[in-house]
Amino acid sequence: MGGWRRSPADMETKFRDHRCWPPSGNAERTDLGRHQWLAAGERLEDGDDRAFARELPRTRAGSALFECIFGSSPFLTKCMVREQAFFRKLWEDGPEGCVDHEIRRLTQLPPDCDQSTAARLLRATRHRVALAIALADISGHWDLEAVTGAQTDLAEASCSAAFRILLARLAKRGALLLPDMEDPEAGSGLIALGMGKLGGRELNFSSDIDLILLYDPEIFPARRSYEAPFHLMKLAQSFIGLLSEPTVDGMAFRVDLRLRPDPVSTPLVLSTKAALTYYEQRGQTWERAALIKARPVAADRKAGDAILAKLEPFVWSRHLDFATVQELHDIKRRIDAQHRGGDIGSRGQNIKLGRGGIREIEFFTQTHQLVWGGNEPSLRTIATCEALRALTSSGHVPQSVTDALTDSYHYLRRVEHRIQMVADNQTHSLPSDPAEFEGLARFLGYRGGSAFHRDLTAKLRQVERQYESFFELPREMAVAGESSPLAAATQVEAAERLARMGFERPSRAAATVTRWREGAFPAASDPRALALLRSLVPSLVIAVCGTEDPDLALRRLDGLVQGIDDGVRAFTLLQANLNVMESVAEILVAAPAVGAVLARRPELLEELLDPAMDSWGPDRAKLKRELAEAIDGVGRAEDRLRRMAEWADRARFRLAAQLLYRSLDPVDAPRLVSDVADCLLAAILDSAHRDLTGRHGPVGGGLARIMARGRLAWRELAVGDLLDVELLFKAPDGGRTAGPDQVPVAQFFASLAAQVHADLVRLSAGGLLFGVPVTLMAAPSAMASGGAGWHGGSRSGFGGWRAVASVGMEAPDTEIRVPGEGAPPTADEQDALAREGFLRDLSRVVPQEAESGDLETALVHIAQACQVLVARSESGSRGSAAVGPREALVGIRDSRVADSAEAGTLLDAWVVATQVRSVERLLGRPVRSGDQIASRIAVPQVGAGEESAQEAAERVNAVIALGSKTAVKLVPDLRTL
Repeated sequence: MGGWRRSPADMETKFRDHRCWPPSGNAERTDLGRHQWLAAGERLEDGDDRAFARELPRTRAGSALFECIFGSSPFLTKCMVREQAFFRKLWEDGPEGCVDHEIRRLTQLPPDCDQSTAARLLRATRHRVALAIALADISGHWDLEAVTGAQTDLAEASCSAAFRILLARLAKRGALLLPDMEDPEAGSGLIALGMGKLGGRELNFSSDIDLILLYDPEIFPARRSYEAPFHLMKLAQSFIGLLSEPTVDGMAFRVDLRLRPDPVSTPLVLSTKAALTYYEQRGQTWERAALIKARPVAADRKAGDAILAKLEPFVWSRHLDFATVQELHDIKRRIDAQHRGGDIGSRGQNIKLGRGGIREIEFFTQTHQLVWGGNEPSLRTIATCEALRALTSSGHVPQSVTDALTDSYHYLRRVEHRIQMVADNQTHSLPSDPAEFEGLARFLGYRGGSAFHRDLTAKLRQVERQYESFFELPREMAVAGESSPLAAATQVEAAERLARMGFERPSRAAATVTRWREGAFPAASDPRALALLRSLVPSLVIAVCGTEDPDLALRRLDGLVQGIDDGVRAFTLLQANLNVMESVAEILVAAPAVGAVLARRPELLEELLDPAMDSWGPDRAKLKRELAEAIDGVGRAEDRLRRMAEWADRARFRLAAQLLYRSLDPVDAPRLVSDVADCLLAAILDSAHRDLTGRHGPVGGGLARIMARGRLAWRELAVGDLLDVELLFKAPDGGRTAGPDQVPVAQFFASLAAQVHADLVRLSAGGLLFGVPVTLMAAPSAMASGGAGWHGGSRSGFGGWRAVASVGMEAPDTEIRVPGEGAPPTADEQDALAREGFLRDLSRVVPQEAESGDLETALVHIAQACQVLVARSESGSRGSAAVGPREALVGIRDSRVADSAEAGTLLDAWVVATQVRSVERLLGRPVRSGDQIASRIAVPQVGAGEESAQEAAERVNAVIALGSKTAVKLVPDLRTL
């Protein structure tokens, strides 16, 4: 536990001193909060708590407290009203015992605790402890170290409780063999490194928690070692949900895992071997600075200490070489370009990232630590103020500088906490509204905003002076600035320097940089856009240098820049999000199709900043709701289609980025792609039907339905796949529409098909989610035939069809899977027709094992072999063929019938092939070479985290080959069934 225990002995009496509560600036809020308090108190049972709730407002201290909290913070008001019994104890006993008790409840949470129960407790504990911390801070009875220490202890206890439960759950399922079921974290080999303010024990009031999750493959007790990456990805996703998922009880902590090595291409939980290799070969200076604060905060702390010991040579270099100095200069310049605009201390300023802010104190301190800490271990401390004191003791920073920066740091952190206490938002910006600025000033104990602004400005300028003097005085920094590749007098000199930065074609790179600076393309025609682009050029060059192919990254980034329409908007957004430029460069190299979407809609950069990017994508219901909200109330068809395109681009980009960032398992991606396609198809059909009905009137008793087959029917669609759908309709013979501009029913549905097709072609132009459909709609002549039956194309292939969307006057007819005349066919007839079509297709296939790399053939054979097993097994009853191969194989394997072993072999191959295919379709290139497989694929059958890249690649190919071989043996059997 932290320094928050070091409080005055008479703390419990000091809350009752009315002078410790600053007066409120909002009487209306105070009155509302008082009413809520009294109403909640009356709902309590008779007893001490109810009497306390009635009596407190009548006391002088209670009245002062209400005016302060209720008048300033809706969040703290809610906590007080909701937790009146806890607040009574807090008021009477002080915060130490209350915080200690609440955190102890988390540390004593049993490993077999139900996840829903744990989620509620985590959220309730966070709100209670937040209330105690806030009151101790506001009243002035805890110093900064006590406040941030208590907040950090709560976060650590929350992480530990979550890991304890999730590890025990895996062990209960038989996936792990934990050495101690009573203490699942001990000896688990799972490592949770706290980064940033969590690692430094400086967590702010509404902070997220930055973590790097690792595992030691030599320790992690997976029952089968090659399954470790799979189990750990699921564990990480569950961990994020347990702490971060919003519920009726709120959330505990937002979790950010993006400080891990190379988040674009690594899993959420990385092996220690892979992490060490990354830092040794590709680690950057900013990562060295970040790891200064790294500290084991949960899970296997012993293993965490071991990995940090191995990382010491990377973090604490004994030699300050020229490249390090230059990178430090570049980092400082990029921070300045992003956040140092505007008047210092002005309303709306970010006091963390802006001029003279908290980040400048931290950067000043960490830079000095990196410069001198390699040879002076006494400087390797995690807390900012403690590090400043150590730098002074060692003679590197004058005492006056440490005193000034420490004073400003404590003041700015106090302001930061008050800003966040208002609504529990993770914000660091001063209010822009004058009334809210005045309210913040009063919350901090000032009489008004002018006095607060005067003091705040003085503290910010105090930081700015020290920050700027450090970076302007050292000769090395001046040399670094002069040596920038963009400061060269001639293009020849620029090319020479770019060559030293790793460009294979430096002259071409120099020409690109020159073109950017001259603005020789439409996006920079506006003078404001050109000025913004010129300020971005250093950051863009630095970003592409961090990729595996700087020349390719620069070319594709150049294409993105030149393809932008609104330069002012796009470059402003890039300027405000420089921290994601490395990720953008990596995406452009890895997946150019994703970059094309980004070039069309630069605002999608904001998706990379969303903490939820590391969590599982939205479910089908949420996707449908988001699309409905996007087009709600939009009248014109063109406008609706534009809104659909915007929604589709966002869905495409988010899905692709999650695959690249490895927060989405490639085997799960096809379901999400299929859901996106389903939602879009339904919206397009509804929109086209609405427009045609408005012109021609409705079709009485008619029904149109989009039917999907193949991969979309199985919900196994990969990015870039072609859609295989048809439009079927059912309507009275020879009928006409009922509107003023009547047309024959067949013409109505032919127009509907043509419109849906045209809309889909337009929306598929990006080519990332799916390609242009090739068998989208039945021809108008096929639809013109009369009768009450269903009309459309022929059906064949495994599993029949699946209804995607319906419009019309009747409820969807869920039994129709095969077109026919007259009454719907019986279930037996449907099975017979489906089998006949399948056998007809199969007769044209010559079974042979898939050649190495031929995923499509392997998957076709597995689907065909699955049909054999369905027919053989007892589970192959009517309707089982309506599911996809994966579900059918799972059912056969789990039913333990004679063919379960073959089903298991086919299922393993299907899963691996699907994962490989998902990634290959996204990247547009093979990923089964040794250097690619380890970073892109992690499946139960492939232990890429524990074996060499070449071994992992061979294992992937072996699993697919075995499945294909098994399938080829089974396929001929289908013709005899």
